Amino acid sequence: MTAQSTVPTLVPFVLQREGEEAAPDNLLLTTSGPGRYQLRCADEDPRDRDLRGVLWARCSFNPVDDGRRPAGKPQWRLMHPFRQRMTMQTLRCQVCAERARTPLGYVFLAGPGTVDPEQATVLTNQPPVCARHIHAAAELCPHLAGEPMVFLTQNAPLYGVHGVIYGYGG
Repeated sequence: MTAQSTVPTLVPFVLQREGEEAAPDNLLLTTSGPGRYQLRCADEDPRDRDLRGVLWARCSFNPVDDGRRPAGKPQWRLMHPFRQRMTMQTLRCQVCAERARTPLGYVFLAGPGTVDPEQATVLTNQPPVCARHIHAAAELCPHLAGEPMVFLTQNAPLYGVHGVIYGYGG
């Protein structure tokens, strides 16, 4: 009798991996005009901000394997900020990073009780999934608790950024 592995062979692209660490705390508050300030990294580069100029959390990158997938043990409850942002901005599948559009539109999954399906507009920080990975994502993601809510949409514009707002004060 052989022991079965409990490690999934499919690891979503957006997951942070062991060895990928948050950047050092090198944030600066600079003046951007009279009474206006901007939070920035001391060694900021263009990858630190999204298309709207919002500063995102930094995280290091592990090497990639032969399939160009990030290497390292998956950290199942953490999304890598850059990979999350890239998949959201380009509407790529959170599992394989390929185009997520299905013949019927975009599929988004949400955990039970995390969104109100009765609302006309549903907001999520979860990237979409392609048709090939809907079932795998539903089974693998602890956030979905095995009971995902499935949303299908023809249009998925970026709405905003979920994060921390910093201000200048005492």
